[in-house]
Amino acid sequence: MGGLSRSHEVRHVILYAEKKTLLRRLAYRLEGRRSWGARQIDRCLRAFDRDIPGVKLHTDRLSVEQAAERAAALAGLTLAEDRRSRPRRLLDRAAARIRHIR
Repeated sequence: MGGLSRSHEVRHVILYAEKKTLLRRLAYRLEGRRSWGARQIDRCLRAFDRDIPGVKLHTDRLSVEQAAERAAALAGLTLAEDRRSRPRRLLDRAAARIRHIR
């Protein structure tokens, strides 16, 4: 962040969710409770609660679009309009999910 912060204002926004939500999201990506990601949840939540500064954006009840819009607003940014068709957005989202399956 050093070089970036010398020329730009850097704002830290933590995308935060409860453990139950994170486990559900991992299961959706076909990762079980014993996966590497699942085993990191407690450590990461502790760090977000105690050690890592930044604004927490609770994403448990937000869609991807809502989370992106709120994160952008917290950073003082306005997102460009998504001009993709609904089928294209769904296809892109499915492709991203497939890429994250481990």
